[in-house]
Amino acid sequence: MKPTVVVVAYAINPYKGSEDGTGWNWVKQASVNNHIIAITRKNNREAIERFQKEERGISAEFLYYDLPTWARFWKRGSTGALPYYLLWQLFIPLFIKKKIAHYDIIHQLNFHNDWTPTFSWLLKKPVIWGPIGHHTKIPKQFISPFYKKKEYWKDRFTWAIKNYFWKIDPFLKISRAKAKQILCINSESVVNKNSAFDIVPAVACKPLSNEHVKSENFIALSVGRFVPLKGMDIAIRSFARFANQLSKEEQKEIGLKVVGKGPYKKELKELIEQEKASEYIEIIEWMPRDKLMELFQVCSLYLFPSHEGAGMVVMEALAAGLPVICFDNDGPGEFINDSCGKKVPYGEFEKCHNEFSQHLLDLFRDREALSAMSEAAKKHHRENHQWEHRGQSIDSIYRKTLNNEKARERTLFPLPQ
Repeated sequence: MKPTVVVVAYAINPYKGSEDGTGWNWVKQASVNNHIIAITRKNNREAIERFQKEERGISAEFLYYDLPTWARFWKRGSTGALPYYLLWQLFIPLFIKKKIAHYDIIHQLNFHNDWTPTFSWLLKKPVIWGPIGHHTKIPKQFISPFYKKKEYWKDRFTWAIKNYFWKIDPFLKISRAKAKQILCINSESVVNKNSAFDIVPAVACKPLSNEHVKSENFIALSVGRFVPLKGMDIAIRSFARFANQLSKEEQKEIGLKVVGKGPYKKELKELIEQEKASEYIEIIEWMPRDKLMELFQVCSLYLFPSHEGAGMVVMEALAAGLPVICFDNDGPGEFINDSCGKKVPYGEFEKCHNEFSQHLLDLFRDREALSAMSEAAKKHHRENHQWEHRGQSIDSIYRKTLNNEKARERTLFPLPQ
């Protein structure tokens, strides 16, 4: 008999990417071998029901809950999202108690951050929490040379808020202590090593088709918002330094496509001009996902000097056979290995840019190594980062949790001899 699992998923939408799309894929995978009752916000209902009707859908039940109008009138888009989420979480146990008679496990799926508590433990059922994690603070040397001063203080203020929750919030401490299993997106997120935890990346992606032929030229790709976290200025500077080491003829064979949008678009364009790199570095406005996936498949490698703790685009790059050049951090740096990517340790501003550019130069000069890394990238994705792998992980964790619970009950209530 399949176990019944209540999945609390604040953000879930089959038509979106980021956390909403990730939430959908986790529920989809969990529903393969389990009876899933997913609880989400009412604003996700239309999309979920449309997808279930038009597509094959998934075999999960969906329940929808929101706070009363008087308790959410102040929330406008992302404004007020955090306090609203905390209130939403606080009232979810009452909703579950009223609507669901029997279930075996509660899986607190998202937000995907590890610094806001869950209140699912109030129901006294085994709680699985995650995948959760956080972005670390951005090293100062990668904010001050290019971005406005307010970005530094904004990043440090956010870091202070996280530390407040980690160290002081009593509900977060209870959440950690009560959870039977915590899923951490990377090693940095294992805050309490005394808890039962597994490192399970929140993101994955399906394999990409091989119908597009890669360009014979050396084309690098960077995708993301134009904000300090993504490090697009590092990508531009590093690629320009690499290009400056080539002859004029060789420069005709290279290109960097920067795909995205955000508040620093103007500054990034100016940086390209300052570096005299407009002949081979191009900024492309955000494009539809299907077009972006086509672009992934024709490029040579993925340049990703991001400071974040995750990165869906890294999975997509690997699936497309793009070697990844990134920082040796607890985010993208943990998604790749030496067979399919190059990592740059954090250090001095100039040194890091030089190392990124040197990796580009090495792969440009050695196309056989580039080809081998491309095949290794596809293999690494195929064996580790498809959504089916996340489904296998969560199935294993559900079974382990239930077995441990049964063992505990036998200890508390032994059978008569």
